[in-house]
Amino acid sequence: MGFDRRLSTAEVSAAVERAFARQEGQGPKSIRTDNPVIGELASLDTLEYELQRGTAAAELGIRVSALDKLVKGRRSATEDENTALPHWNAEPSAEPVDGAALLNNLRQVFRRYVVLPKGAEIALPLWVLHAWTMDAGDISPLMVLVSPTKRCGKTSVLIVLYFLTPRSELSSNIHCARAVSLHRRCEADASH
Repeated sequence: MGFDRRLSTAEVSAAVERAFARQEGQGPKSIRTDNPVIGELASLDTLEYELQRGTAAAELGIRVSALDKLVKGRRSATEDENTALPHWNAEPSAEPVDGAALLNNLRQVFRRYVVLPKGAEIALPLWVLHAWTMDAGDISPLMVLVSPTKRCGKTSVLIVLYFLTPRSELSSNIHCARAVSLHRRCEADASH
């Protein structure tokens, strides 16, 4: 029972180089997604990447399938960076901020876009402030919007919150698999 797969010259050369490196006591090179070669490959369009992936994998001393995973990871990281809303990368103010004025301005934003029930014009700006300072505490309340009336503005409130809070996701009628995926991504972000 043999293998019918034929290796390219680049793959054979890479395997020989790895064998010599192991014999000389040098381990395989550690390849990370922040490697400039991976970044360059991730920036290529699909056709260009397909034409260059075999040679690049051989030069890096890794399998083509491993290179594909690294490039895919780099592309998704770049995509996440590019899809983030600009306000999510906010820098702290160098000057003190008047909290009462900030909350009042947030209240005006909600009033401009949504007709709110009693108490909501206070709760929603406080929720936005909480979202930006969440790392300062150990416990966080949940924001739940419910109403027996259809088309009452729940989604409008969620959209305004989406643009005012960091790392937010619209989750109206979310499926369980998507909720689990979001939870895992938030855990991964928190561990970095």
